[in-house]
Amino acid sequence: MEQPQLRMIHRLGQVPETRALADGYRLRKASLLDAEPLGGLLGAAFGDRWDVDRVNEVLLVNRDVATTWVVETYEGEIVATASYQLMPERFPFSGWVHYVAADANHGGKGLGRVVTVQVVVEAAAAGKRDIRLTTDDFRLAAIQTYLNLGFEPDMWHESHPG
Repeated sequence: MEQPQLRMIHRLGQVPETRALADGYRLRKASLLDAEPLGGLLGAAFGDRWDVDRVNEVLLVNRDVATTWVVETYEGEIVATASYQLMPERFPFSGWVHYVAADANHGGKGLGRVVTVQVVVEAAAAGKRDIRLTTDDFRLAAIQTYLNLGFEPDMWHESHPG
């Protein structure tokens, strides 16, 4: 039986510090021109198909996604991403960290942390009460990053304490 995703909440009392990117990388907002490389990154990270249409529908042209952030190399290769999502009908006072992914070939540089912190900073600047995310229990490195950034588990399902 498939378990529901874990949910984590950051109350935004103390926003994590942004850190400088490693040499050779820059952070920026994504554009429609990034749909194809984002699809490749997300497909590799999540193991499913992300074509241009799906990237546009889920991230770049989705009215509930305020911003999609990317980290790219100086050569223009997109190597990390996270989006800032809003769900005003269900969670009017919350923001959401949405689809965090980082290229494993660029691991150990804190790129997933950088894009996640950028989304947290954006939610705090927008006056949100908290920011939330969902993740899978097997994504241990991601969960550790979220805990280190001040996210707390939301034990809403009986399977979550385990």
